[in-house]
Amino acid sequence: MEAVEIVPPALVNCRIAAKLSEWVEQKLQPIAMEVLEAPVVRIVNASAYTCRQRVGSSKDRLSEHSFANALDVSAFVKDGRTIDVLTHWGATGGDRRAQASLGAGAIGGGLAQPLSDVGQEEMALTRENIFLRRTHEAACGTFSTVPGQEANEAHRNHLHLDLAPRRRNPFCELTTSNARRTG
Repeated sequence: MEAVEIVPPALVNCRIAAKLSEWVEQKLQPIAMEVLEAPVVRIVNASAYTCRQRVGSSKDRLSEHSFANALDVSAFVKDGRTIDVLTHWGATGGDRRAQASLGAGAIGGGLAQPLSDVGQEEMALTRENIFLRRTHEAACGTFSTVPGQEANEAHRNHLHLDLAPRRRNPFCELTTSNARRTG
């Protein structure tokens, strides 16, 4: 299979570069072939090395991005078509709860369309939705921190992948519920 281009190029450390390669070859591409029927040719980098504090941290803790130990992926490209996380992820639980609080037939929340059955676990999924959700879940087995789109607004538009050292188990926030899975 051809190499996958990361655009713009990402500055990451050797450990995460090796894990990214493993994830692309063993997880991402098989999912792309099964769900999208074409390989991913490009990963769109939203953020890699940048010296900064963790988003939402009240302590002066540095982000894994500060150690070149994280990559934020905002989109994937296959056959010239971009599948971006923000547009193609679909409604989150927060979107469904916001819609429910507005009442029947109202428009609001993060997704500007009426939702008929808020208790429904998933809306009608597209190939892109399925690809992104399965890709996120597959990243959970490779990286030590993978907050989902349900985590907070700061992570809604990208997949955050890092290798933060953890005392116990990896942190992976599942995307189909608010449950958290550990190692």
